[in-house]
Amino acid sequence: MFRRNRNLDPSNWLVVGLGNPGPGYSVTRHNLGRMALQKWVEDLPEPPKKLKNYGYVWTYDLGQNSNPKIFIVTLSSFMNRSGSPLKSIMSFYKVAAAKLIVVHDDLDLNFGAIRLKFGGGAGGHNGVRDIIQALGTNEFFRVRAGVGRPNGSISAADYVLQEFSDEQASELSNLLTRIVEASECLIQEGLLSAQQRIH
Repeated sequence: MFRRNRNLDPSNWLVVGLGNPGPGYSVTRHNLGRMALQKWVEDLPEPPKKLKNYGYVWTYDLGQNSNPKIFIVTLSSFMNRSGSPLKSIMSFYKVAAAKLIVVHDDLDLNFGAIRLKFGGGAGGHNGVRDIIQALGTNEFFRVRAGVGRPNGSISAADYVLQEFSDEQASELSNLLTRIVEASECLIQEGLLSAQQRIH
């Protein structure tokens, strides 16, 4: 049975990159958050821990003497069912909602733009909406990474499930690196300082 530990550790952080599982979705716009975290962990020496069917968790060390534990998570569920498995993983690792960072794509930002925020609504993002519903709170951090909006020829739902354009793909590696840097900066320096650096 999956053991949940409800004694929260205020020093722990958890960063989750939203996306859909499976090779058919791996390089689509909707998987931008998941792709960024996969880039973050690609050189870590330790393999991830698999927690049942909830997802994969890496433990990251910022290299400071008194740094907190940072758990980097990709979920096994589809985007619009992110909340329940994430809640279970947060409980297992004793992470409070106020120390959660959700990294996700955002249609309302131009491609390449990154914005950091705490709280607020889902902004039309089904994965964020499901997390808010499952946790019972919207008080967690978000790293919003812009994918831009489509022209009138396709719907937003179809657009985010497409692969990046050639122009976007040429900038993708740099964007993934900046998303990781923004997440680290948020943890190390706090929201206001990170916003001043990233925005």
